[in-house]
Amino acid sequence: MGIPDYVLLKPDRLDDKEFEIMKSHTLIGSRTLNEALQKAPGAGYLRIAAEIARHHHEKFDGSGYPDGLEGDQIHIASRIFALADVYDALVSRRPYKKPFSHDRARAIIIEGRGSHFDPTVVDAFMQCEKSFVETFRRLDH
Repeated sequence: MGIPDYVLLKPDRLDDKEFEIMKSHTLIGSRTLNEALQKAPGAGYLRIAAEIARHHHEKFDGSGYPDGLEGDQIHIASRIFALADVYDALVSRRPYKKPFSHDRARAIIIEGRGSHFDPTVVDAFMQCEKSFVETFRRLDH
C-alpha cells in the first residue's frame, strides 16, 4: 500500500533507499486504518487491523521495524500475522525469486523461532501446518 511499482516489482535486491520506501508501508497502512477507525469508532476490528499493519514486521528479538518492539510488546495478532506473511512470501512467486517449497519455508520459520518469530506462534504453526499448505494450494492461482 502506497509503495511505487518500481520498488514493489523490482526483480533484484532493494538498495537502502528502496528498502526504506518499502518499510513505509507499515506506517501508511496503520495511518489509513486509524483514520478509518476515527470515522467508525465502533469498528473494533479496525483497531486490530491497524495494529497488524504497523507491527507485522516487528521481530520477536526486537530487530524488526518500525518501532523495534520485542516479545510481548508486539500484539499477539501481529506476531501471528508476521509468521503467516513470511510463509506467504516464501511459498509465493515474487519478481525477485521463485517460490520455495513448503518444506523449505517450514525450515526457515523454524530457524527463526525465538528470533524472528514468537516461539509459541511457531509451535502453533507446526501443529496446523497442513492447513497452511491446503489454504495456499486453494488460493494460489
